Amino acid sequence: MTVQEYQVLLDEHREALDYSDDLSEDKQRESGLRKTVAATLSLSLSQIDQTNEVAANYLFVAACVDRKDIPLDLLEAASQQAREDAVKLLNRYALVTRRPGERAFDVHRLVHQSLRKRLRVEGQLLKWTQHTIEQLLRVFPNDHHSNRSKWRRLLPHAQHALSHDLANDNKKERLELARKCADTLYSDGRWKEAEELVVQVMETRKRVLGEEHPDTLTSMANLASTYSNQGRWKEAVEMEVQVMGRRKRVLGEEHLDTLISMGNLGATYRNQGRWKEAEELGVQVMETRKRVLG
Repeated sequence: MTVQEYQVLLDEHREALDYSDDLSEDKQRESGLRKTVAATLSLSLSQIDQTNEVAANYLFVAACVDRKDIPLDLLEAASQQAREDAVKLLNRYALVTRRPGERAFDVHRLVHQSLRKRLRVEGQLLKWTQHTIEQLLRVFPNDHHSNRSKWRRLLPHAQHALSHDLANDNKKERLELARKCADTLYSDGRWKEAEELVVQVMETRKRVLGEEHPDTLTSMANLASTYSNQGRWKEAVEMEVQVMGRRKRVLGEEHLDTLISMGNLGATYRNQGRWKEAEELGVQVMETRKRVLG
């Protein structure tokens, strides 16, 4: 393709774009620059899609996560070589920047914004966000300390995808990814961020499963723990009393989860200096365990 032919195609794509006027969040950027980025992306995508559809799909996944340090493991491929070939193609078009010595790449801010705008206008953003959440769930580890470096790398991408998919909080994949993110944030001592996701999971479980479902009560207990770790004892006690009462009613007074709730409440009482109440609960737990476990 000659320079003249490329210019003609670029002009055609620029004229076809009527949605890029509010593309950039940076109000200082001129509209002409934003249109040029959008038009160049549109032209590049049309060329890429003709030769490597997988590469084009990778861009749509990249649009649904944080634009920096996107791991190659997040991208589906028939083989590792197929994945490498697709990313190399995107790198040649300067749509992504491969990180030297790392299995990851970055996307320029304007390209990322333009991709999201394109998907939104075409009505495809929700679909690709849901697909990306499924991919994140596939590679996101549990909160064991041995996985710390992996989850810290994936967390910005999971948080980005979750924050743009609030309308679909009933979907089980989204709920499970939010739970795993909350667990890892909790393990990392990032209590406030963990709290936000735990509340989302808890409210969804209440709505979908009911207020006395064991999974709902687990979410409430997790929320109480985040309150405790922030020194918010009053809120922690209120939540723990609810959990303990419902577990007694649903599971029985001798169930292990009920005894754990009683122990948690006792620990919070101790942190508040409510020694007598803490002692009473501790004795109840001990006597019940003796009777049940021997």
